[in-house]
Amino acid sequence: MQKQGVIKDAIVSFNFEDPEEWSQMSQVAFGEILYSEIEGGVAGANYYTNLGREQWGLLIDDFLYNDQDMTNGQRAKIALIDSGNVSIQLPQFVWDNVLVSMQHEAMAASYRVVKERTDKGMWEIRIPNKNCNDVWQYLKPISFKLENTSIVIEPRGYTYQLDPQQGYCQIGFQPTPGESNEYRLGTIFLRNFYTALDYDSDLIVIGVNRGSAHLAKATVVGHRANPFLPKEGGSVAAVFVIVIVIVVVVVAAVAFVLRRRELAKKKARQALAEQEEGLVE
Repeated sequence: MQKQGVIKDAIVSFNFEDPEEWSQMSQVAFGEILYSEIEGGVAGANYYTNLGREQWGLLIDDFLYNDQDMTNGQRAKIALIDSGNVSIQLPQFVWDNVLVSMQHEAMAASYRVVKERTDKGMWEIRIPNKNCNDVWQYLKPISFKLENTSIVIEPRGYTYQLDPQQGYCQIGFQPTPGESNEYRLGTIFLRNFYTALDYDSDLIVIGVNRGSAHLAKATVVGHRANPFLPKEGGSVAAVFVIVIVIVVVVVAAVAFVLRRRELAKKKARQALAEQEEGLVE
C-alpha cells in the first residue's frame, strides 16, 4: 500500500475491543496510529524495539500472578505479537504455576479452577458453574515487564465467555506445549492494549486501549518514549547552548575591536609626540 501511494507510513495498528462491550468497535488501521484510541493520547503511547525476525516480538520478563513470580527465575525472553491467537500463551511450566496458584485461591472461596481441553486439543483454564463476573473479586492481577515498563492486567481483562450460557468462565492463558521460552500475546492482550506495528522504524507501539481503560482492566506502569523523537528538554538545551556560543563570540568581537582602537590611539599619541619633539629641535 505504501508503494502504491495509498499510505505514507508503513504502519498497521490494531484496536481490538472486548466482544462483550457492545458500545465499542474493533478496527484495524493502515498508515497511521490512532492516538485518539489510546488512553492519554500521544503521551500514553509506548515505543518498543522489535526483536522478532519473522514475527513481531519484544522483550518480556518477570511474569507475575498476584505479585508472585511464575517463571521460577527464568530470564527475559521474547514475546510475539499474535493477532491470530485468542489467548496469552505461556511456557508450559509458567502456565502450570498460574493454574496451581488459582486453584489454591479457589479453595478458600468455594469455587473450582480446572484445566480442560478445547475443541482444538489445547489446554485452557476454566472456572465451572460460574460467570466471569462472579469470580473477578477473587482472581488476582497478572503483570509482566516489557522492556522498562510493567504491564498490569486485571481479572476483568483476562477472563472471557464466548457464550454467557456456556456454564463456565474461561481464563485467557494457554500453554505452549514443549516450549520453555515462548510467549505469545494474542487478542486477550490486544483487546486491552492498542497496538501498532511501525515497519519504517521497526517499532512496536503499545498504549492502554481507551475502550477498556474506563473499566480499569489494564495499565502500563512507566513509559518508553519514541527513540526517534528529540528527548524532552533537548531543544531547550540546544537553544541555550547556541545562545551561550553567540554571547561568547559577540564578547570576543567587542573585546577585539576595543583592543584595536586602543592600539590605534596609542600609535596616534606616539606619532604626535614625535612630531612635537621635531618642532622643538
